[in-house]
Amino acid sequence: MSACTGDGTSLRTPDDFDEVDVALSRPCRADGFSPRLLTEFAPLSLQPLLEAPDSDFFETSSPTAVEFDSENNMIVARRNGVIESHSGGQVAILADLSADTSTVADQGVLALDWLDDTNLLVLRTAGSGATVLTVVDGDPSRASAPIELLRVEQPDERHNGGGLAVDRAIGEVFVGIGDGGEQGDPDGQAGDATNSLGTILRGTVDINTQRLIPTSGRTDLIWATGVRNPHRIWLDGATAWVTDVGENCREELNRLDTREMSYDLGWNAWEGDIEFVADDTRETTSPLITYGHDRGRCAIIGGVELPATFDLPGAVAVADFCSGEVFAVDSDGIIGVLPIQVTQPVDVSVSADGELIVTSLDGSIQAVRHTS
Repeated sequence: MSACTGDGTSLRTPDDFDEVDVALSRPCRADGFSPRLLTEFAPLSLQPLLEAPDSDFFETSSPTAVEFDSENNMIVARRNGVIESHSGGQVAILADLSADTSTVADQGVLALDWLDDTNLLVLRTAGSGATVLTVVDGDPSRASAPIELLRVEQPDERHNGGGLAVDRAIGEVFVGIGDGGEQGDPDGQAGDATNSLGTILRGTVDINTQRLIPTSGRTDLIWATGVRNPHRIWLDGATAWVTDVGENCREELNRLDTREMSYDLGWNAWEGDIEFVADDTRETTSPLITYGHDRGRCAIIGGVELPATFDLPGAVAVADFCSGEVFAVDSDGIIGVLPIQVTQPVDVSVSADGELIVTSLDGSIQAVRHTS
């Protein structure tokens, strides 16, 4: 199976593309994924923190990621590049990047996280189509220009990624970059360790050069290859939870050890637990859980640590965009599905006071609360 060059030029043969076509046409096998309903947490309710707008609302301005500051003020990233602070019913604009943000297909503001106590990292699609990592000031009382730390050119508007996480204890930033979007990754971008497509990047912010640079002891930014569309990254100590949106048949959740030097998560040799395009030259890491598109499921969203009120230590919450289910998962695999359903979830987070927060494409942001 051929690869491609570091500049994205394909070295593949017609036979390679035929392999991808065959894989894409192959019917999906049943997934056997039938998590139990966690009735012990019923009833749960959804309490709006931000109401869904009227019917004239456009998805281009929907919230796509939410963070909270130390005072539990809600920081909302909108798909069109506007970053807001919500405090006591008042809204302040922290940054307006809409003039240079594309919202075509999978593009827009993809993720948000705190770099430190005062600065936010924003991962978004620039007007050119490139994936860009930017620092913005998290204090609405200050006006400072955004700083670009990283730019990765994208060949397509799909599968641009979106995962972003900061390990503030050691000052490292993890960034998920998709495979570039062509169905089945026929150019083998994700399996090519010489370019940034289909990877999780890892580095530190160099204040002097204002760039994301490799962590000490590493020669480049690439930590993991073999990803398709890494929607979210969440860090828990030395554990990185990575949700990777599927191609045709499988969604997957990966549990990785940040003390390891590198990973290959398998795409496009594997789609979850299904062999996609056979390649016995790669040593790959299998996902913790996978599920298919049965029962109306289509794309894995999240995850984040379940709040202590659920009494499931070490468990994380992930959701599915189409089914609206919210699953609980721990290091042993799937625990079950929470007794709640959300409309088109695009982000799962936790507030500063420990509530599970779900952001939806319809424009709403809701807290999941116990009602008994």
